[in-house]
Amino acid sequence: MTDQAKKRPEFRNINVFSDLPTYRLPWAGKVSILHRISGMLMFILLPFVFWMFDTSLSSEISFATFKGAFNEGLGFVPGWLIKLATLGLIWGYLHHLCAGIRHILVDMNHERITKQWGASSAIAVLVVSLKEVITKSKGERMAFVGIEDLTGHAEVTFFPRTYAECRDLLRSEQPICLVARLDSQTDNADNGDMDEEAEEGPREIKLLGQNVRSLAEACGQSDTPICVQIPAHRLGREDMLALRNLLEQFPGPVEAHAQVFLDGHVCLLHLDNTLKVRPGPELDKALAAWAS
Repeated sequence: MTDQAKKRPEFRNINVFSDLPTYRLPWAGKVSILHRISGMLMFILLPFVFWMFDTSLSSEISFATFKGAFNEGLGFVPGWLIKLATLGLIWGYLHHLCAGIRHILVDMNHERITKQWGASSAIAVLVVSLKEVITKSKGERMAFVGIEDLTGHAEVTFFPRTYAECRDLLRSEQPICLVARLDSQTDNADNGDMDEEAEEGPREIKLLGQNVRSLAEACGQSDTPICVQIPAHRLGREDMLALRNLLEQFPGPVEAHAQVFLDGHVCLLHLDNTLKVRPGPELDKALAAWAS
């Protein structure tokens, strides 16, 4: 990065009045702060929780008093304030529970919260072009690969280490499952694959390849249940037997669900565990031919 490039500001000893209004807190930080606020709210409203339990369960008379408190109020406390406190308590419990589960998942796998993981994405694409180049520093092969799907096209950079692992699959002319991440030119200096004599300039967002698998292999490793859409004219006994025979031709570990459209209504059915399948392009083609 050039000397003229603007450096990111560093915040130290943040002042509540001058710095906080302009400090851009990430969403993860906001969720963490709300997690603490919800915990404090539940602690403060603990006497209110005990009162609700005691009043609602003691007797029929106390339960009537409990119901009336929400409509007419209780003493000098208006009913709308009791409703607001109850809504705040419900929010506190739900947010504290969900945020707590998130923290547990984060503690189980720290790799899932890195900046690189957050910028990663997997997509099924076709390779339309491949250009190999030789790095000046180490004389290794890297590649610029043009990819395309139904929504558009893009270019992916594969550095030497990754390209050596994926070269054969990139040249195979078959659909692939690409795992890539968004990154800038200056971030790649840490990888050791970027040319040390690369020209300095403005930061450009680019797509960096991380992993490549064949689409059939990626589909076979998926555990997401597939959904078979059954039109109304395919609900006969013979059609159902044909569908069963079709699914039995692709045995695998993935559950199959059926979605039936009938008289403007949609019904989701869970098929028998013996009809688990192996997802893939061949199964999709067979199901499309059956439904037509």
